[in-house]
Amino acid sequence: MEKSVYFKLKDLEISIMRHLFNETKNEMKPPTLTQARILEYILEHKKENIYQKDLEKTLNIRRATVSEVLKTMEKKGLIAREQNPKDARSKRIILLELESEKQELIRTNIKNMEKILLKNISSDELNAFSLTLEKMQKNISKKYNKEGEDK
Repeated sequence: MEKSVYFKLKDLEISIMRHLFNETKNEMKPPTLTQARILEYILEHKKENIYQKDLEKTLNIRRATVSEVLKTMEKKGLIAREQNPKDARSKRIILLELESEKQELIRTNIKNMEKILLKNISSDELNAFSLTLEKMQKNISKKYNKEGEDK
């Protein structure tokens, strides 16, 4: 019996995390996938002011999840949150300079993982896979939006 798509995706996620852990176990504990996505977003937009709501919207992550992940990242010394002088309710997210070596290590490991994942995959195959993943995401979003639940 062939595994379902759900279990295949979950197995891939576990393999990715295991590989990232093996690559970084001597330097540091690897970030979770959500932490890695947040770090990558912050690194890509480091010249901009980034707030929690930006992460929620762009990365399609629930407010409570982002809040908890950011708290953990703050405790680990990966980020800091700075009060917005114009709006006391929002805090700007800042990568800590002291952790820049760790940030680059994470980024390098993610890029290396991407190379491993894409080895022997043609651009047509990758495009078809990306479109399929996007359709799956839309299917989930449509279902939950229709039922009035969170994305």
